[in-house]
Amino acid sequence: MMDSTHKLISAHEISRIYQLNSDFLHYLLLNGMIESSLQNNEYWILEDELSKIEKFIYWHFELEVNREGLEVLSRLWPQLESLQKEINTLHHQVKVYKSFHSSEILDWED
Repeated sequence: MMDSTHKLISAHEISRIYQLNSDFLHYLLLNGMIESSLQNNEYWILEDELSKIEKFIYWHFELEVNREGLEVLSRLWPQLESLQKEINTLHHQVKVYKSFHSSEILDWED
């Protein structure tokens, strides 16, 4: 669901800015890889989605990932980011745990 407090950009404007043919952007939109809203026969995209669009552009045009691969990446990328955040949190917790318990071990050995 779109939040009306965020800035919306038309798909046409995004295609112009990134020099995309409308076919590529519509593919992303129609396959649910970008959140959008259809108003007056025009797709509107949250400004927050631009970084996601830039990833798709890079993957497709620079790395030559095909459209089916983009669909897979669109499903797996958020999971990968979530797992990375969890790893970072756990790594931090282990460091804190080690620093706390290493002082206990030193006290116990004295």
